[in-house]
Amino acid sequence: MPAPRVRAKASGAALGALVVLLALAATSCSRLHGWGLVLWSVDEPSIPSGSVVPVYIRSNIQKLYVIGVPGTKEKAEAPFWKVEIHGNRKDAEESAAAFAGNASLYAVCLRDGLLIRKEPHNRASATQVYRLQLGEVIKLLSVVDGEPVMTGGRELEGEWWSALAADGTRGYVFSNQLRVFDEKLEERPDVSVGSAGIDEKKVSRLFSVAWRPAYFGEMAEENRVDLERFQPRYGFFVDPAASRARLETPNRSYSALYAGIATSANEILFEGTPLRVRFEGERRIVVSIPDGDGRAEETFIDFEGDVLALARAEESRRLLAYGEFLADGARFTSEYAGVLTLQPGGRFTWGAYERVVGDWIAEYSGDAGTAELDVFVDPAAPGGWEGGLTLSFTNGAKLRLAYRTGEGWAEFAAIAPDALDGSLLVADPGAPVRFERSAP
Repeated sequence: MPAPRVRAKASGAALGALVVLLALAATSCSRLHGWGLVLWSVDEPSIPSGSVVPVYIRSNIQKLYVIGVPGTKEKAEAPFWKVEIHGNRKDAEESAAAFAGNASLYAVCLRDGLLIRKEPHNRASATQVYRLQLGEVIKLLSVVDGEPVMTGGRELEGEWWSALAADGTRGYVFSNQLRVFDEKLEERPDVSVGSAGIDEKKVSRLFSVAWRPAYFGEMAEENRVDLERFQPRYGFFVDPAASRARLETPNRSYSALYAGIATSANEILFEGTPLRVRFEGERRIVVSIPDGDGRAEETFIDFEGDVLALARAEESRRLLAYGEFLADGARFTSEYAGVLTLQPGGRFTWGAYERVVGDWIAEYSGDAGTAELDVFVDPAAPGGWEGGLTLSFTNGAKLRLAYRTGEGWAEFAAIAPDALDGSLLVADPGAPVRFERSAP
């Protein structure tokens, strides 16, 4: 019985080919099946996407339409998925007018495994309908409203698109890891093979990971989050849709438009820019950028923590620590440095501090402001300092004080800038002043 089944299959294929041949031989008087809008360009003969064409026949065996070539009497074959069928020419032309702005837009996938989904969101409940490969081309149909895409506590740049895959699958894809191109203006970008050969695994990680400054990991691991330096805006970000790479740290800001991506040895090169990325293991990169007449390097890691959640936890820790510090007495009195009073809610007053003006406090700083326990102490730092606080005066002046305490007293020392590594006290802060401590 196997032989008859094979013969029947061959006969069906032959019949399909015969149907197509008959259609191609049909005259212009052939009865139309309908009118079609070409969604994906037909190559032979060339029919650009966005064209309105007559549809002469539908072959369910071959899964294709026989369509007319605009401006000629020729006919061509097109797979079902490349043509959107309408009952009449007017409807097809109205659909083409709405499609015109995106008719020539396609995109190349920049990450292996990027998903096309049934709905425009990436929650676990969003059904996956197609998995793209690195370098695969899709047709962009229209921008749609969708849920923001978050990673590492930040919202990714990009848009949700209704898209068409090369097997006819339709769904929604987020553009952050797509390279959009206009087929009228440029050839299909080749991201799978660069000038020195693309390492697909590295490119995939580069575009899919939330790269954060290396110190993010140290701060999270050691529970000493510096809120000024631990912010969602800091990191290394690549926007494939805009062909832009951006680096943001507390000390540097750099942005560049790139023409393509290639690799050289262990580096990823952003063509058309001096930007280079070097991998140091799977979860660590070093980004090299111009710096004056030379170059500067910044190290980033694959940081899986929730930046905003960790920042909120640090804010709560500081409030709790401040309350505990006040419980042992919040009024500090010194014949030399005046009276410093810390108040609930992170406020302070300070009077009669004239003798430390210049050394500790700028002149005309005022006598009140806000206080925050935001200085951490390196265990290796000398002096037995317990912590530190920042006093922010109403006129904008700031003073950072290290403290150590005993029964009924506290010593404060103004922290010199070179004694700090960010918010970490790493050296002797300076000469201390003793205060008597009491309740307000």
